[in-house]
Amino acid sequence: MDEETDVLEEVTIPDLDENVESVEIHFWHVDAGDVVEEGDDFVDIQIGKNTMTIKAPCSGILNEIFYDEGDEVFIDDVIATIEPER
Repeated sequence: MDEETDVLEEVTIPDLDENVESVEIHFWHVDAGDVVEEGDDFVDIQIGKNTMTIKAPCSGILNEIFYDEGDEVFIDDVIATIEPER
């Protein structure tokens, strides 16, 4: 019996500061289907006038992006999924 399951790593907006409730997706460094390495620049988010880069949490293939550039996203929202390397 094949017990392999399709487990996707969820990429979320981290809790940055107790005063920050939402951020804006500023720029995606990757597209769906791209191979990503853990620690690669993944997405830039805008917090007020400041921009911050979120790094890829694992290596694998970017499965899906759920938000477009310019979208408002709340802390802990899932913004993308990665199919981890096996």
